[in-house]
Amino acid sequence: MTFATPSASPPDSDDEPRGRGRVLIPTLLVLGILAVLFVIFTGFYTDWLWFQSVEKTSVFTTQLAVRAVMFAVFGLVMGGALVVAMWLAYKFRPFFATGSQEQASLERYRASLEPVRKPAMLVIAVVIGLLAGISAAGQWPLFMLWRNGGEFGQADAQFGMDVGFWVFDYPFYRFVLGFAFTVLFFTLLASVVVNYLYGGIQLQSEGDRVSRAARVQLSIIAATML
Repeated sequence: MTFATPSASPPDSDDEPRGRGRVLIPTLLVLGILAVLFVIFTGFYTDWLWFQSVEKTSVFTTQLAVRAVMFAVFGLVMGGALVVAMWLAYKFRPFFATGSQEQASLERYRASLEPVRKPAMLVIAVVIGLLAGISAAGQWPLFMLWRNGGEFGQADAQFGMDVGFWVFDYPFYRFVLGFAFTVLFFTLLASVVVNYLYGGIQLQSEGDRVSRAARVQLSIIAATML
């Protein structure tokens, strides 16, 4: 009498591609980050070698310091403004929204979003703040012109102001004003989205479609932009 030994069942063929995918995606992300860091490092190191060859390393370090400060200041302003705007819109949300079909649909989104609401708002503010900081850091020459500029001793014919104002000061003022307008635009957009999501703005409401708190918040931002 012979007994057949049970053979080991072959592994599920679907598990192998899934396992490869779990390893491949993080590996590609790490390699991509390392490649970006390597490109950034080589760019900075090449510039450092060039400035060192002409004995002007202080110019390079000053440039880096100004860019770092502008990145931090303008990035924090953008990110902080977004956090405050979204927090205010959520804090003063109406606790009882109308029973419209619109609010019934939004309630499902609110329920699914609530566990990750704070991290999601923080991530949005951080990402946009980083982009704003990077953009502002690229404008470091305008800051240096404003910081170290002087006067020409000659007034322009139109406004009677020294020509140095238009060469050194005015470009930086325009940049700051444009950045402030961008901050207000993003805070207005974030306030509208959060107020709509949490019932502060109800497009299908039979009564007031905008709550008092949302109206005050949006009006202040819009008036400041104007």
